[in-house]
Amino acid sequence: MSNDDKENFRSYGHDLSLIKDDRIKALHSYWLSIHNGDTLPSRRQIDPLQFPKGVIGYVSMFDVIDDGQGGYRIPFRIAGTMAYGHNVRLKNIQGRELHEVLTPDEAGPTVRDWSIAVRTRRPVAATGTAFWFQFGPRPWEAIALPLSSDGETVDILLTARVPLDE
Repeated sequence: MSNDDKENFRSYGHDLSLIKDDRIKALHSYWLSIHNGDTLPSRRQIDPLQFPKGVIGYVSMFDVIDDGQGGYRIPFRIAGTMAYGHNVRLKNIQGRELHEVLTPDEAGPTVRDWSIAVRTRRPVAATGTAFWFQFGPRPWEAIALPLSSDGETVDILLTARVPLDE
């Protein structure tokens, strides 16, 4: 990890007690409310009308595809226009991967962190000092919540990345 990565990205891992943003906390609570014991929630259980106030524009969904080499491809399914606005306006990014949309300093650590959520079937969170939101770079906080169509294998990540200074 380069010095820029260390300055711009800090993983909380599974320690969600470090989350500061109320929207991220509330989205995690929503995920917990549809989580049934050891069985992961599915995409079909997600109801955007039940998302916490102020988070919908920052929510994205990503498919999770085993790359056959011990890792994962994580292409966009749906991109939150407030979170990825500078990279999604007037572009079709469905099916594109993070490294095709974000800079290497943004995409690399994000994919590494989200892969932990896929392998462990548990949410992960992170923070950073600068991410380019719709209105410019800001400090941010993010969460990746695993979803599964069969209750076991993570095949979608529900994510949110929000600016901290709103």
